[in-house]
Amino acid sequence: SLAGPRRRLLRPRPRRTALGAPSSCVLAIDADASATPRHQFKDTPLVARTGRRAGDGDTRRKILDAARSSFANHGYQGATIRVIAAEAQVDPALIHHYFGPKEDLFAASIEFPLSPANAVETIMADGIENAGRNLVRLFLSVWEIQPTRDALMAIVRAGVTTDQGAETLRQFFGEVLLSHVAPHLEGEDAELRVALVASHLIGMALLRYVVGFEQLAKASPDELVDLITPRIQDYLTG
Repeated sequence: SLAGPRRRLLRPRPRRTALGAPSSCVLAIDADASATPRHQFKDTPLVARTGRRAGDGDTRRKILDAARSSFANHGYQGATIRVIAAEAQVDPALIHHYFGPKEDLFAASIEFPLSPANAVETIMADGIENAGRNLVRLFLSVWEIQPTRDALMAIVRAGVTTDQGAETLRQFFGEVLLSHVAPHLEGEDAELRVALVASHLIGMALLRYVVGFEQLAKASPDELVDLITPRIQDYLTG
């Protein structure tokens, strides 16, 4: 129809997160087949496929295309805002206007539904004692969204076959995304424990989504959350 696909809004109840900031976001789900999760959680997943953000248009698409190309060719560290702006033929200030910092631009380029900072608010929303479950559910929720899963699979494949891919995987998932969690952990080995979280989750994703290891591929997200959470929680709380 001319009205396009219907959209359903999930409005989580506002609450104060462990980071001290109120958490009150609206997640929009596109009602088309490409946004349908591969498996369904029994209850509402922590993230959902979002619609297009404000500021869509030719300039935004040019920036995203340039970002994907730059991250693929130069890795996360080498793909600076100036490099991406030059490839997109736009002023670097426009990138900040549309996307904010580079980590948020990278998240948008792979259709990651949350900025790294907002992802940490989601993980820590119920306190450190529940952060493991929230982290695993968030991780699986992201992978169960088709467009995001395709982009993440490409990164993981590149990460095990090329130097640039490995650097991108390491920088974003290690130094950008999960490093936001480390400051909220106790102990001198917090960064090592975060690295172990990353190794556990990325290894699971590699076998489940890329390799298609049968037992993992057939398991429901809820089964995996129940089995993986105790190990991840041990890493987080030491």
